[in-house]
Amino acid sequence: MPAPFRRTLLLAVIAAAALAMGATDAASAQQQTAAPAAASAAAPALTPEQRQLYAGSYTVSMPDGQKMVLHIHDRNGQLFGQAEGDEDESRLVNLGRQRLQLEETPEYILTFTVVNGKAAKFNVTLNGANVEGVRNPPAAP
Repeated sequence: MPAPFRRTLLLAVIAAAALAMGATDAASAQQQTAAPAAASAAAPALTPEQRQLYAGSYTVSMPDGQKMVLHIHDRNGQLFGQAEGDEDESRLVNLGRQRLQLEETPEYILTFTVVNGKAAKFNVTLNGANVEGVRNPPAAP
């Protein structure tokens, strides 16, 4: 998978899907940039236990059939996502109700399904298409 594709996916789903994603004009970009600040004011910070609920690796199935791995990790009390093979990462902002928003791309909201105290998967809509990320089992010791 080309690096620009992975980087865009990272930022929009942590990523999202194509090089053409993002704001189409400066006004739209300004509105989108302001959204995470408002969202973080509306929802409380996640506790360490809540952050661990989401931390893990997820296999993301793209609409074109390609797959990528997204790693979500807790660093200094905040969640970050990083596509496998990418150097860039994106902070995830808590919206409450098992929803996380990408700081750099606030129009993409990851909605998680929790099973037995762990996030089992997430869904996000990218350019009108539903994308699912399924939690990978932990690596064997």
